[in-house]
Amino acid sequence: MHRLWKSRAKRIAITGGLEAAHLIAALRLMRSARGRGAIFTLHHVRPHEPHAFEPNAHLEITPEFLDAALTRLAHDGYRFVALDEVRSLRDGRASEQPVAAVSLG
Repeated sequence: MHRLWKSRAKRIAITGGLEAAHLIAALRLMRSARGRGAIFTLHHVRPHEPHAFEPNAHLEITPEFLDAALTRLAHDGYRFVALDEVRSLRDGRASEQPVAAVSLG
């Protein structure tokens, strides 16, 4: 039961964050931060295999969840860039279109 609650809480928190980001963008709040985007650092993307002891479960997402998150970002108008491109974007002029980079580590 505890594992199920943690899994749902994690999904709700991440979804809530994405919803908040969408609302902030839709209301044109924090315009000075627009164009800088987000970097997603993912440690493990794999099907969930429940274990009795999972101290690093918070570092793991399923392929389905990753697909849903990337689909949502694309739907919200994010442009996906390579991690190498982030520095040049940071140093340059902010764009109207937010960017997202994904790092698998």
